[in-house]
Amino acid sequence: MFTGIVQEALSVGAVRRKPGLLELDLVFPERLREGLVTGASVALDGVCLTVSRLDGVSVGFDLMQETLDRTTFDRVEVGDRVHVE
Repeated sequence: MFTGIVQEALSVGAVRRKPGLLELDLVFPERLREGLVTGASVALDGVCLTVSRLDGVSVGFDLMQETLDRTTFDRVEVGDRVHVE
């Protein structure tokens, strides 16, 4: 069950912008990576996203244009902090 309780505020490690898509990578601490798999749902800043990449400590998300149009993620930059809920 989603609680909305912030577990951590993490820095954005990478942002790759493509037409209609934003690829977002965050470095997750070990305690938040435990049991995390590709396809898992994770809430970032209140937005439920799907894990698309796991690479060591880096966790990646693909945000489609619909998500970018309805959230503040269209303005996210490397170094910004996002809440993991």
